[in-house]
Amino acid sequence: MYRWASFVVLVLTIVVIGVLFFRILSGFFVPLFLAAILAVVFHPLHGRLVDRMKGRRALGALLTTAIVAMVIVIPSVLIVTLAILEGVALIAHGDMDRVPNRLRELRAEFGFALPFEEEVRAADAALQGIMRSIREREVVSRRAIETASNSLRDLAHELQGTDYDALIPLLVEARSELRKAERADAREDAEVFLIDANREYQNFRNELSGGPIWRAAVDLLNPTEEVRREWISRLLSAAQTYLVPVGGAAAMFTLQSLFGLVIMLLSVYFFFYDGPSMIETVMKLSPLDDRYEQELIRDFANISRAVVIATLLSAAVQGALAGLGFQLAGVGSVFLLSLLTFLFAMVPFFGAATVWVPVAIWLYFVNERPWAALSIAIYGGLIVSNADNVVKLLVLHGQSRLHPLLALISVLGGVRALGPIGILVGPMIVVCLQSLLNILHRELTSLDYKRT
Repeated sequence: MYRWASFVVLVLTIVVIGVLFFRILSGFFVPLFLAAILAVVFHPLHGRLVDRMKGRRALGALLTTAIVAMVIVIPSVLIVTLAILEGVALIAHGDMDRVPNRLRELRAEFGFALPFEEEVRAADAALQGIMRSIREREVVSRRAIETASNSLRDLAHELQGTDYDALIPLLVEARSELRKAERADAREDAEVFLIDANREYQNFRNELSGGPIWRAAVDLLNPTEEVRREWISRLLSAAQTYLVPVGGAAAMFTLQSLFGLVIMLLSVYFFFYDGPSMIETVMKLSPLDDRYEQELIRDFANISRAVVIATLLSAAVQGALAGLGFQLAGVGSVFLLSLLTFLFAMVPFFGAATVWVPVAIWLYFVNERPWAALSIAIYGGLIVSNADNVVKLLVLHGQSRLHPLLALISVLGGVRALGPIGILVGPMIVVCLQSLLNILHRELTSLDYKRT
């Protein structure tokens, strides 16, 4: 009885200390995980270096860590820095003033322009304000009715002598109903006249745009300033949810990144130097059978190399190919666009097309360079996006591959739970779970066989 009580106390103590230990290490999860991945990927190189140095592990670990820094860390920091500088220059000196004018030209070219936009917007706002007051059971002021009446008068004046001359009677009828409402003594009578006026005006708006369906498309492509601000607000809100916050916390983010980089490189060194001893210690403390532990370690190494090398190499190839295409097409901010291609290429389904498709659209509609846009579209669809399949096929060649739907969910879920590092962690967790389930299935099958 005493031994059982002692055992229970020991287990509870281990759980409590384990929770505290997890909370201590939770802030270093990302650099430690990246260090483990790098140690696995560069383990063959480390083994060859140690052999050439006649077993001097410390020197071999130091040289391998230096190679990791030179091959991955330094180029990544350089590319990100150049991309940030190009982004700042694009914002500061970008030719964004001509975009609204170009969009206006395109709407007119494709028949989505809103005729007499200024006058129509004024009439829309006046009538919408009146109807809002009626819905909220507020008294409509004579000033509001007068404003709406004047807006309809100005709009009717603009229509005279144009192709829309036949629509003037609708505006005249709407304005007549407004004047009846202004002269009405009872509130109920005034509201009836105001509703009739709004109905006549909406009929006019439908006829002006070519019908209710076409009007919906025209209104969508000609948003008001209020709607544009709402769209921008939603876009910024989504960006704050899914992207790394670098606004007011830019300095803190930079310091945390540098600190994490130092921790990662130190961890890489110690994983190279003392990795086998660490693994042996964990295996001794683990309650799992040794053969299962060895299988998990072997699967983790294989999965790490397969997933990380395939994902990063494929994204790097697509980023380089896209950057080459952007450079040849005369697109500015090549480093920025290449970095964005590299990042989005790691997301299944969407991939590099998330970048080259908007670039092609920009070249065609804004820069008015149809041949450059067509070239980027063909090059992106045939070369850049298909490079993903070629590289992953060469790297994985028979190793475990996730179903595309499961891969997409694991990436998006990993990013949502862990941030950008979830692009790599999500698929690895899913594949590791698959390995554990296979081990469990074999164990259960073995138990059933022994019973029979």
